[in-house]
Amino acid sequence: MVFKHLALSSSILFCSSAISQTDYPDIGKVYGKSEARSIEYKCEKTSPLRIKCEFDLDSVSLKLNPSKVSKMLNERMQHFERAKDEIKTGSACKELEGNIAELKSIPEMDAEGLEGLEGLELYIKFCNNPTKDNWKETIKADLAKDSKTCRVSSQEYTLEFKKIVNPKQDKFIWSAVSEPSGICGAVETSRFESLDKKNNTLWKYFYSKVITNKNAETNFFGLKCADLDESEYPYTYYSDAKKLNCEYIEFSVF
Repeated sequence: MVFKHLALSSSILFCSSAISQTDYPDIGKVYGKSEARSIEYKCEKTSPLRIKCEFDLDSVSLKLNPSKVSKMLNERMQHFERAKDEIKTGSACKELEGNIAELKSIPEMDAEGLEGLEGLELYIKFCNNPTKDNWKETIKADLAKDSKTCRVSSQEYTLEFKKIVNPKQDKFIWSAVSEPSGICGAVETSRFESLDKKNNTLWKYFYSKVITNKNAETNFFGLKCADLDESEYPYTYYSDAKKLNCEYIEFSVF
C-alpha cells in the first residue's frame, strides 16, 4: 500500500490537506488516545456524499492484561480433565519432547532461547505426571509470559463513509457505511470528525462497532458474541507516548 512508501512526515501530510481545503479527510494520520495505535488514511470522494478510505493500522498491545491473569487461570483449570485425556490418547507429548531435545542441541541456542523453552518443559512435566498441580504450574507460566508480551501488528483495510448532512452542525462528520459481518453480525459505526467547519484540515477519528447477533458464539475458544467489545475508541491528530510493560515482543496478524 502507498502508506508504507510515503516519505512524508505527518506535518507534510496535514499541509497537503490544508492546501486542498476539502470537506472530507483526504490524507493524514491519527493516533489512539487510550491505546498504542496509529492509523494512516487516504480517502477519495466517490460521490458528493460518499468517500472511500484506505487504512493502515499499526498496533502495539499487551497480549494479556495482568488484571485478567487470575480469571484466565481459573478458566483454564477447568480444562484439566480434558488435557489429561488428550495426553493418554495422543502422541503430542513425545513429539514435543523430541523437538525440545533437538532445539537444545543447536550450538547457536543462547540463554534467551533456552528461556523460551521453559513453558514447553513444564508441559512435558505435566505429560509425564498429569496432576492438577503440574497443570496449574504450566498454565501460570504461560499466563505470566503472556502478561509481559506485547503484540505488534499491522493491518490494511478499506472502508466507505457517508457524509452526515446537518446545517446546524459546527463540524464535518463522515460516518462508516457497513453491513453486518461474521457470526456475530458486527457492524462498524466508526466516524471522522473535523475540528470545526473553519478548520477542516485536522481530523479526529472514532472507532466503534455494534454487535447485532449477541446470542451467537464465536469460533475463538468459546468466546460469546455478547462479550465482544462495543466501546468507542477515540483517535486524535497528535501523538503521545504510551507505557507498556513489555519483556517480550510477538508479531501478530491481528
